Amino acid sequence: MGLGALKSRDYYKARDASRFIGVDAQALSRITGTVLVLLDQPASKRNLKKKKNWKGRNTKKSGEISEEGTKSEETSESVSSDEFEMNGKPRNENIGLSLKFNKRNLEVRGYTRKIDGEWQYSKKTINLVKGKT
Repeated sequence: MGLGALKSRDYYKARDASRFIGVDAQALSRITGTVLVLLDQPASKRNLKKKKNWKGRNTKKSGEISEEGTKSEETSESVSSDEFEMNGKPRNENIGLSLKFNKRNLEVRGYTRKIDGEWQYSKKTINLVKGKT
């Protein structure tokens, strides 16, 4: 049974869909759901945060040694206080396809469905993931 034999109204179990795509069934399950990645600020911005004075201006000078033992080559003007405050905290970003929401048992019509506790994937999902891998 090849990918051409799939019909748009058909849904396939993860094991079968993963065979069409050429990935592991568990990888398919993760890719089609939510995959959170923690994005942290660069080390240079972490160092600047520790050296701010009470007015929010950076007091760090070029060439000063940080607490991590690295030498800074940037001046205090390299990052504005507005830019720093916006990017100052780590944040989660979803890099998954969000075609299913397992905790809430929510399906995305035309792409995924859950029957008897098992996720199934449509031809659209298979083609989408195959194009991304």
